Amino acid sequence: VERLDAVENVVGAVNNWFEIHRRAVRVAAGGVLLFYSKQFPCSLLFLQAFRVTGWPVMRAGWKDLVAAYRKAKAVMYEQLPEMRKWRELVPRLEAKRIDAIEELNFARKYSRVVAADAGIVGRELARATVLVNRLEKLSDIGDIAGLQGLPSLPEARLAFDQAKIAQRTIDTKQAQALNLREKAQAQFDSIHYEYLEAKRYLSSIHALGSAI
Repeated sequence: VERLDAVENVVGAVNNWFEIHRRAVRVAAGGVLLFYSKQFPCSLLFLQAFRVTGWPVMRAGWKDLVAAYRKAKAVMYEQLPEMRKWRELVPRLEAKRIDAIEELNFARKYSRVVAADAGIVGRELARATVLVNRLEKLSDIGDIAGLQGLPSLPEARLAFDQAKIAQRTIDTKQAQALNLREKAQAQFDSIHYEYLEAKRYLSSIHALGSAI
């Protein structure tokens, strides 16, 4: 907008100068044509033909261009407060976007850690379940030899109970990790969308400024 105003000021100053010195410019041009017209007869013929045929079309087109320019400029000035608001908003959104990315990465990393722990706990519970079932079967049939070197049934059941508790704990952690990741993803998506909308809006305004 500032550049447009500067260009308009320059064009206006030049136009005002010609308006003020119109008589002098015409006298100077007439003098040049009077003394040097023989040097460029073809140019004079072209200018005369252009004044009769091309100039009316060009003048009408110029009026349309000026009208379109003024209309576009009015729209741009109308959007100027909104544009400034969005321009100030973009850096803040960028900072929020960076924070949201960090939170999302943390949530994903935490989910991977919990998933790895869940795998370990699941395997421990599976082993404890197999051991309890084996000990109960051997005890039922009275296989003393088969029980040699194995933990006692109470010890195996205690380990099984502890594995079940660990499984419930890890299930809770997995639910918390999933909730944390979903919230972080939703927050990032919202901020990222608002950031892109602000960038698109500013790009459209800049395109409008370039067009005029």
